[in-house]
Parts: sequence; C-alpha cells; structure tokens
Amino acid sequence: MLGAAVVPAQTGPAGQETCLGRDGDGLCGRKSLPSRSVCGVHRVQELAGEVA
Repeated sequence: MLGAAVVPAQTGPAGQETCLGRDGDGLCGRKSLPSRSVCGVHRVQELAGEVA
C-alpha cells in the first residue's frame, strides 16, 4: 500500500503576509492568501478582471 504524496502549496514571496493590493490611496493591510500576494478581496477583483 502506497502512502499519499505530500505536495507543498505554492507560496507568495518569502515572508509576504500583507496584501499588496490598494484600498483607495493606501495599501490594503489585510492578510494575503497563502498562495498569492493579495488578500481574498483583491484576488476576486483579479479574477473579475478589475485592477487590484
């Protein structure tokens, strides 16, 4: 019986914890997704084709 292979998730830039998106004139400040440099809100905007 073979064990399940563990594949590490892709991560954003090393140490990146804060979203790089912008809310108005400032940076977002929300926690970024584990696999992206933006938060969930800005990821949805990316997927919708809007500028994040």
